[in-house]
Amino acid sequence: MCLEKTGSLGALARCVLIFKKTEDMLMEPWLYHYEEVESLESVDEALSVALRIPLEKDAVKSIYLKHVIDEIRISGKYMAITNDVLFLHTRDHESVKRPFISYIYTKKPMDFYDKDIKHVFAFGSLDDDTHRLMLSALSYYIGELREDDDLKDKDAMKKWFEKHYFNN
Repeated sequence: MCLEKTGSLGALARCVLIFKKTEDMLMEPWLYHYEEVESLESVDEALSVALRIPLEKDAVKSIYLKHVIDEIRISGKYMAITNDVLFLHTRDHESVKRPFISYIYTKKPMDFYDKDIKHVFAFGSLDDDTHRLMLSALSYYIGELREDDDLKDKDAMKKWFEKHYFNN
């Protein structure tokens, strides 16, 4: 599947990483959260909304919030991977109890370093390999999301990730 789309051996090597199953993935079912909001006034509000369900569902410890805030201070504008997509994450695996992906879509763009953010993703993993896998998977998901608006839904998002990446 990966080689058909790209045709390169480098892409095949990336696919091996993408389809690699870690023990973490098999032990804990992933938490998926999707929410659509009218607007987000700040990155603090975006983070609060994005981590609300993972915190409520005990997928992450509250200290994760502080660590992401610290990462925003350090990395800032680099967390906006495109003109409209923001990744809120950190490599603090110890405060993640269960892998999660939280997607917040805001109808009115949020200003972040002169970018108009409409797609906010917060995610957490249990190890570095899974973290890299999530970054790659989210990049592909965003590409398909731009072509298929129906993927903006918790169930559709979960099915997409399970079909393409994580069979849990």
